[in-house]
Amino acid sequence: MLTILSGALVTAMIIVQLAVVQSTVPAADAQLSSVLVHRIRDVSLGMDVAFDRFIGLGTVFFGFAMLTDRRFGRILGWLGIVVGLVVILGFNLATFPDPPVEAGLFDPGPVTGLWHLLVVIQMTRYLVRLRRGASTTEGQSSPGS
Repeated sequence: MLTILSGALVTAMIIVQLAVVQSTVPAADAQLSSVLVHRIRDVSLGMDVAFDRFIGLGTVFFGFAMLTDRRFGRILGWLGIVVGLVVILGFNLATFPDPPVEAGLFDPGPVTGLWHLLVVIQMTRYLVRLRRGASTTEGQSSPGS
């Protein structure tokens, strides 16, 4: 659920950013326009922080759920917990309200994306094995026939 909420937040953040960049409203006062653009950027950064919190917590809880699931295992589970707590939440809290990149740290986004990619690969591997097992049992005749 937290990860779903993070998807809604990142969508809203991107729409706000695009609206500001693509705006065709003429600026009546250049100084006021500059102030407004900076304040809207602050709103966008706030949405980014909210997104990071939800995706971080979602990753942590997903990692905990994986610890006892044989399809994913402890290694992938612990990696999710570390990515969620340290990389996403830790780096973003340390540099709040600015993104970690602006504070000279690396961007935690690609690390998080890589972990989620590993999860998808593991899920796909499991489903392929499951389907192979189902197709070999379908080809065998049942004992009662």
